[in-house]
Amino acid sequence: MTDLLHTFHDVLGQHGLVPEEILADGTLHRCPTEGKPRKLNGAYIAHLDKPATLWWCNWETDDQGTFCIEEKQTLPVSELSAWRERQQSIRRQREEECTRRHAEAAQQARQEWNASRACDASHPYLRRKGIPALEGIRQAPDGTLLIPVLDAADNLQSLQRIYPDGTKLFLVGGKVSDGRFIMQGQPESPIAICEGFATGASIHLATAGRFMWPFPQIILHQLPRA
Repeated sequence: MTDLLHTFHDVLGQHGLVPEEILADGTLHRCPTEGKPRKLNGAYIAHLDKPATLWWCNWETDDQGTFCIEEKQTLPVSELSAWRERQQSIRRQREEECTRRHAEAAQQARQEWNASRACDASHPYLRRKGIPALEGIRQAPDGTLLIPVLDAADNLQSLQRIYPDGTKLFLVGGKVSDGRFIMQGQPESPIAICEGFATGASIHLATAGRFMWPFPQIILHQLPRA
């Protein structure tokens, strides 16, 4: 392994990616992560020709970035032009990968949702928060609460898992931007926007209110962006 590949390997390792080898061919490659070494939740694009460039993404942590062996300001005009073209190629491949990951996660979300059941009112998380098993949430066979992440057309695009101990995790690779969870309220009641299922459920129970973001006459649990 060359010194440059060693440098790339160290950079990926700092961000939790553990590829068996680095293929510096300018195309996107998936690789394992420290958190889940048996899955391919990491990705990178490596270029060795000047200016040597590396892009990475860790889907488990939503960490992504670009490393260049040289400072952009010091590049000669010819290499600066190559660097800009390379950034466009990386951006295009990154967007394509993002679309693929979102599609895969949406399919997984649908499978988990179809395998789930109605939520148990005595679920430890719900009891601890003092809220009932409201319509629209489900429970996985292992007891995990499933909160749907819906798109503007009410299609399931991802899931938030809430474990009995309160740990909350979104589906790795799932699209969360523009996502929402809807609880229907009274047409004339106040409109509220909030983050967090338990918070939204508490407001809903206390006010029978509506959330509006961006549609009228709905209760909306707004989720953070991906």
